[in-house]
Amino acid sequence: MKCSTVNQYKGGGITRKTTRLNGHGIDPAIPVL
Repeated sequence: MKCSTVNQYKGGGITRKTTRLNGHGIDPAIPVL
């Protein structure tokens, strides 16, 4: 579960929302979801 680790490392829900809004987000590991 790499996504979970990255989300927790960045800030959990905040990163998830940002990734969805931007489509790509800042991390290249989250957009994989």
